Amino acid sequence: DEMSLGLWYYRVPTLFEYNQFVSPLFHALLKRALQRPALAHQRNMTLFTYANARVLQLLGVRYVLMPRPDASLGALRATEDRAGEPWGLVELPAPNLATYSPTAVETRDSLATTLDFVVDDGVDLSRQAVARAAIAGPLTAARSSSLAMAGRDLHVTADSDGRSLIVVPVEFSHCLELDEIHPGAAAATLNRVDGLLTGVVFEHHLDAILSFRIGPLHNP
Repeated sequence: DEMSLGLWYYRVPTLFEYNQFVSPLFHALLKRALQRPALAHQRNMTLFTYANARVLQLLGVRYVLMPRPDASLGALRATEDRAGEPWGLVELPAPNLATYSPTAVETRDSLATTLDFVVDDGVDLSRQAVARAAIAGPLTAARSSSLAMAGRDLHVTADSDGRSLIVVPVEFSHCLELDEIHPGAAAATLNRVDGLLTGVVFEHHLDAILSFRIGPLHNP
């Protein structure tokens, strides 16, 4: 099983979700960008039938395992014949690992128009973003950024010559918390960007832990 458990057993994270709590936003993005044609909703799992490289990279995907591999997506790293059908592992060239730092942010007041922006092939998602609430500027592209695991959490660092936005490939939630290890002069803030993801706005330097916690005594 290379869709879920077969990879998860080896601690290989995937975009595939197997639970009853797929968010409406992820469901909508999946329908618009990663299925052709759109499929009937499956109650507790996600189905991907179209490899949209722009959107997959925005979501932090580095490798695509697929039948009849499309070499135009990226570098073909491995191939295998399975019952007469060619399969391949394709490496995408520029996955977003909190390395997307848009300097132009549009505001859209509906999910439909937000997804119109995200799926528009003319939009460079590494330089442009869309948000429901305005993000104050001007923004400058971050000089550097990194994303790493810190136990159950994420450690995000970045440096900039001014005020910057980085897009973290984690689904936005009001239960996300940003704990700055070395707070700067202005506090960093979390914002929903590109309909689904978490944007972090900071000035000059960011060194923070991004965590998701819910429970009866914390973010109930």
